[in-house]
Amino acid sequence: MPRRNRWTLNTLLFAGLAIGCAQDVRIDQDTPARNPSKNWKKIIQKATESSDGVNYDLISRRPKPLARYLAWVSERGQHSNWWGESREDKRIAHLANAYNAMILHTIVEHQPMTSPDDVQIGLYRWPGAGLSRGVRYRLDGEWVTPAKLRSLETVSRYQDPMLWLLFHDGTVESPPLQWWPDRGLQSRLKKTLRDLLKTEAWLSPTETGWAAHPLFFEHEEDFIEWDDKLSLCDWLSPYAPAGPREWLELHSEDCPLERRMPDRRLNEAGR
Repeated sequence: MPRRNRWTLNTLLFAGLAIGCAQDVRIDQDTPARNPSKNWKKIIQKATESSDGVNYDLISRRPKPLARYLAWVSERGQHSNWWGESREDKRIAHLANAYNAMILHTIVEHQPMTSPDDVQIGLYRWPGAGLSRGVRYRLDGEWVTPAKLRSLETVSRYQDPMLWLLFHDGTVESPPLQWWPDRGLQSRLKKTLRDLLKTEAWLSPTETGWAAHPLFFEHEEDFIEWDDKLSLCDWLSPYAPAGPREWLELHSEDCPLERRMPDRRLNEAGR
């Protein structure tokens, strides 16, 4: 069952006012006749070769692949290209790759910065708001904020909590930037999660048990309710390595899992 937002009237009114204040990002690039994804994928792979972050300088120095990709997704996608519901991996991967491209473009345009939370646009002055809500990009012929694309168009639509791992927000704590394939997406997601849970950034020992990445707590209801689990411990245990898995299974009901402190610094390689 999807999580229900509980908004007050004032919040709804503020949200309505704020939507009209997002800046439309217009890419100075004609829509390519052919899909330019391969070239943009190569830039992503090159920019993520280092294990300590993303080479934003490389993306900035070679802007054309990103601009061409954003111009292409602005008029292409599940509706304009008539991708049926049976092509779910293709639809989801397209949305996730478009989101990550939008975020990277915004970060590059607002450099230098200490954290992506520093991006402030119009009314969007609070941490993180400018990056995901202060701008709108065209996608498949319509204007959309990255926040709406991520939460409403992708995760809430498919009601799969694993999809939260698709989205990169430019911080040290963010799920790692990668190009998502349009086939075998679920297998890639599960492998990504298993690899992440082997690192202390995502699952680390404490004096009394284990601490997990903030992402799981931010969307705790999604992880538990959509997959019909007893707790976060119950959800995480099948993907965790042997040591913490036994503890997570033991605490599947009470789950005294601690929340690791967030690290919202920009994940710039060589910082």
